[in-house]
Amino acid sequence: MPNGSAALYTGGSREVGVVVSSSHYLMELEGLPSVRLNSLITDRVGRRALVTGFSETRVRAVLFDETLAERGSEFFERDAALSLPRASALMGRIVSPLGDLLDEKGAVSGERMELVFDPIATGISGRVEITEQFLTGIALIDLLLPLGKGQRELIIGPTRSGKGSVLRDVIAHQRGSGVACIYAAIGKPAAQIRRFLAFLDETGAAAYTSIVAARADEPTPLVTLVPAAALALAESLSRDGRDVVLILDDIATHAKYLREMALLAGSIPGRESYPGDIFYQHAHLLELAGRFSGERGTMTLLPILESDEESLTTLIPTNAMAATDGHLFFSSLLYARGSYPSIEISRSVTRVGKQTQRAAAKELADRLLALLADFEEREAFSRFGAELAGETRQAIQTALVSLELLRQRPGEYRDPVATVLVLALVFTSFFAPRGRMFAEKWREKLFGAALESPALKAARELVLSNRPLVALLAELERVKHVFENVCR
Repeated sequence: MPNGSAALYTGGSREVGVVVSSSHYLMELEGLPSVRLNSLITDRVGRRALVTGFSETRVRAVLFDETLAERGSEFFERDAALSLPRASALMGRIVSPLGDLLDEKGAVSGERMELVFDPIATGISGRVEITEQFLTGIALIDLLLPLGKGQRELIIGPTRSGKGSVLRDVIAHQRGSGVACIYAAIGKPAAQIRRFLAFLDETGAAAYTSIVAARADEPTPLVTLVPAAALALAESLSRDGRDVVLILDDIATHAKYLREMALLAGSIPGRESYPGDIFYQHAHLLELAGRFSGERGTMTLLPILESDEESLTTLIPTNAMAATDGHLFFSSLLYARGSYPSIEISRSVTRVGKQTQRAAAKELADRLLALLADFEEREAFSRFGAELAGETRQAIQTALVSLELLRQRPGEYRDPVATVLVLALVFTSFFAPRGRMFAEKWREKLFGAALESPALKAARELVLSNRPLVALLAELERVKHVFENVCR
């Protein structure tokens, strides 16, 4: 706590802080002897600042407004804490980290909640095992790289690798699921934020989605608060019993803003000039997600990390991987080839989601992953013109069929049960004489039959039960004529 000359600035019962130096948005004040860390202070014209540290005689604070504080300006501790509208009142709305509404849809009424800047995550005793799958509607993810409700899964990849399209579809596919969505736009252009809101309105996702945003042209301290504000909204929904998914877009940008603030404040730079506590800055927020005991809902967290190159070895990616339960790696090469989703399976990991799958789906995913892992090596060998054994040719054909069946169009929803049925067909005699071109031509018919055909009711029930894959394959052999009929 500051002392010395600070006692001079107590105007009656209201303490005063006087700006003695400033650099951009960073200020040092004398006064405010009773102020605490993360207190909000304001001046006479309404400019707001956040207390970020102390020296022996001075208070350090960062200004949230675009105008700079002049030497001699007076700041007072704000009577009310920084607060946000309740998350339930913000569906389909854009709100700033300070609780200001940024759209033109009118004011919101009702109770507000205090924004806690350094929240304490729920301990082990308040958490339970993640056992329920978080369904994205993306076949490749739901089958091969499943996510659990309460999981923290990093979304990583370079620019123009298809991350945004997949995440928009994940939000749109939560319609009717009861899952609430929070999207945190960290330092994004205003036009991009408006387009995202328009997407929510067009798809009907605005009914269950909120946006927390700070634009790229706004002051750095404001941008750095976006994740904390978005997590506060998500946690409030979880405490109300809602399942919620939070998308942080993106934490690499957030780290750059934190680095700017630290260097301006004169902090000793660490690796790659980031603050020495950058891992804590992110990890203490990410650990808020999980599945909790009691009546609380789950909080699933999908932080996005925009990488400069197709590399996972720099500081921020390695830090983020250490603080999450796996990652989905998006490839710009796959995206350029038209693959959707453009996820590189061999470089992606999920450490929690597997335990949420039924027995047949889990066994099928393991067989497909083993098949695809061997596929690239076999295919590369075949390019040399070497004569391939029949078993090798069949393995390559099976892998190509599987990849074709896992493809889908942007905006298209894949039912998880139908996905298991159609991909399991790959390991039956149905696809033995048929190749990738057949799968491409009849893919939609196969999925339609798997979802709706009355003759496949028993097969769908096997997927939902805990019966092994061998039982499902036997049933599919029995009813494969259903699929043959729709492919004529």
